[in-house]
Amino acid sequence: MAEKRMRRRRPQFNIREAVHHWLTCDDAEKRFAEERGKHREVILEVLAAEGEENQQGHRFIWWPEDPVDGRIKGIKREKRVSKVLNPERAEKILKDLGLWQQCIVKVIEIDEAAILGFAYDTPAVPAKISADKLKEMYDISETYAFVPQRIKA
Repeated sequence: MAEKRMRRRRPQFNIREAVHHWLTCDDAEKRFAEERGKHREVILEVLAAEGEENQQGHRFIWWPEDPVDGRIKGIKREKRVSKVLNPERAEKILKDLGLWQQCIVKVIEIDEAAILGFAYDTPAVPAKISADKLKEMYDISETYAFVPQRIKA
């Protein structure tokens, strides 16, 4: 006697409903981001004006006995310092000190425009780089983006 097999049916998927839910979340995320940004600015202003400053320049406000929502015992405005070499000022100082030649390096860079110029025929000069060789020079990657097509108001 043949055994009966039950086929599993794939449940119906409503793509329109999924797009609706995505859109609702996307809209909410934008609203929340705006609201979060407004609160963040106010908090940073209060920290700058009223926060207790430590030796590193960070400012704190603490509530150890009464954490906010039972999770936050304090907030910090953290000072972050970046140091970036200013090429124009550095060049002037190094030249004044006679150290310019010892403090520079020459960097070889491939001129992509020149490569492309050699890869295509012109009325005066035939291509010197074949399409296959040109293709071989490049790494190609593909990605896909979800792009909702919105109605313009």
